[in-house]
Amino acid sequence: MIDLERLSKESEDLLRESTALETESEMKQSLRDRIVSPRVKAISKF
Repeated sequence: MIDLERLSKESEDLLRESTALETESEMKQSLRDRIVSPRVKAISKF
C-alpha cells in the first residue's frame, strides 16, 4: 500500500522548493532589470 500522507508531504515539499526557485529567479530578474534598464536607457540616449 502506498503511504499517501508521506507522498503528499513530499509533493508539498517539492512544490514549495520549486516555488522558492521561481521566486528567487524572479527576484534576480527584477534586480537585473533595475540594474540594467537605467544603463540601457542612458546608453540609448546617445
